[in-house]
Amino acid sequence: MPNSIDYRHNTDDRNLLISIILFLGILLAREFVVSFISGPLVVGFMAVLMLILPYKQCISFVFFILPLTCGIPGYSMLATYIILILKSKIINGWQLIPPLCIVLLEFWHLSGYEFESSLVAVLSFSSFILVFYFLVFNKDNRVSKLDCIKLYTIGAILASVIVILKMGTLYGFEELFLGTLRSGIRSNAEQQLVGQFDLNANSMAFYSITALSCLMVGRRTYSMNRAVYLLSMVLSIVVGIISFSRTWILVSVLAFILYIISKHNKIQTILFSILIMGGLLYAIPM
Repeated sequence: MPNSIDYRHNTDDRNLLISIILFLGILLAREFVVSFISGPLVVGFMAVLMLILPYKQCISFVFFILPLTCGIPGYSMLATYIILILKSKIINGWQLIPPLCIVLLEFWHLSGYEFESSLVAVLSFSSFILVFYFLVFNKDNRVSKLDCIKLYTIGAILASVIVILKMGTLYGFEELFLGTLRSGIRSNAEQQLVGQFDLNANSMAFYSITALSCLMVGRRTYSMNRAVYLLSMVLSIVVGIISFSRTWILVSVLAFILYIISKHNKIQTILFSILIMGGLLYAIPM
């Protein structure tokens, strides 16, 4: 019996890897080879993969695609939420009541106030809220937190690399180190319409910081593989540097200081970390 269980788990993990490769392949093909692949087709393909995967691997797959939603139509999260609800055996009140209240409030604002918006945009935002609460308050022990951290980090790095490659193709890679990336590839409105990858400097910095934070948690709490940790850390730092964001410098340094303090409780280490943070706050103009 144990051997059959191990075999099933290995098969499920292999199917997860295949799903990630296939989904990433269709995204890369749309970005760099065949631009006629539509957003609904990408979302439909994603939904099919999620329906095929077992619940544990489906959750991990969702963490992988979350950062990639900058190149996927926002309504993809509505399909994601519906599939998660259908697959989940354990649903608690925190996964349903607070997000539904927020969603109802958003739709009430849409009908009660005059501002430029659309039903699709509000529906996309609401879907992200629903998925966020579902994942954060998920109590199912079948889910691997380490797998979720690793796949989110990989997805964030891949999304950033795709944008960097597109920027390099459009403007030349030497321009990336001169701050051209801060303008992004296209306006947000057009990006939502086309559904292709686009990140401005602030978004790049956010992806870098979240990836760095996930890596530190993965290494500190879940004993993440050292090679994977170091490679992902270097790539995340490069993405942050290219963003030319001063906020990224401050937040990432603060995250590293908190990480060091959590590992070493010596007063000398804490004072030295505070000194470094104070020096940066003084040196970097806001």
